Amino acid sequence: MIDRRYIWEKYAGDYEFVDEEGDQTNAWVRSTEEAYVYWMYPNFILIQGSQGKVDPTERRIRSAMGDHVDVDNLEFDPDFFLWLLYRHSKPGEYIPGPISVEDLSSSEVYGDLEQFGHRGRIEDSSNIAESLPIIAALLQEMQFRMLEGFFAVNGSSLKVQIRTEGRIHVKVAGAIKDAETKLKRVLLALRFVSEFVSLYQEWRDDMDRMDKYPPLSFFDDLAETAARNNAEFSFDVDDLINEYEEKRGVTADPTDFNYL
Repeated sequence: MIDRRYIWEKYAGDYEFVDEEGDQTNAWVRSTEEAYVYWMYPNFILIQGSQGKVDPTERRIRSAMGDHVDVDNLEFDPDFFLWLLYRHSKPGEYIPGPISVEDLSSSEVYGDLEQFGHRGRIEDSSNIAESLPIIAALLQEMQFRMLEGFFAVNGSSLKVQIRTEGRIHVKVAGAIKDAETKLKRVLLALRFVSEFVSLYQEWRDDMDRMDKYPPLSFFDDLAETAARNNAEFSFDVDDLINEYEEKRGVTADPTDFNYL
């Protein structure tokens, strides 16, 4: 791993001052910004910092590397988040590799529905798979934009927020909060990010589409959960079923549906 600390200065304003000699002069206020870059050579470059610091750091990295290295931004497919929810909530299913989901408590979905608007968000739920607003949104083809919860990696429990645009925020909770040193916190976060990105690449590039997308019965399970909570949905789910029939390459079995 190659690690670097990027520091740059910004100058703001054009202020008039009187110097020690009593002469009027112009000056600018200097501020210092910094971000940390970790190159998990040769596969990943991770930038640690706020969004306002990540973007200029990325531009500097691209400029420094020029045409010698191809750098692509990583974004997560919303269906990958749906797959994580399915594997976490369905008994007998599992997530391959060293990462597991302990709970999913917050999420954000987006789409274009009159009754939901363009975006919906649930926070601090005990289980988003049982959240009626999230179930209704998913059954109407809205897509995940964010997932948050506790993930385990090699025995360490981390609270993480992951967004489809490729931003991963490892929060100060769980093993990160209990870590004795900043170095240990950084190493735990880097381990999670590295393993999570590897998991996503395996899902994206290597999985059979029957494993990559949840079975059609999963959507009926969501509707069953809603029914147990006295919620009835009257909207049409034909487009949703057709979409995942095409993605999985199978035709829906009518016996899969009791609530849709």
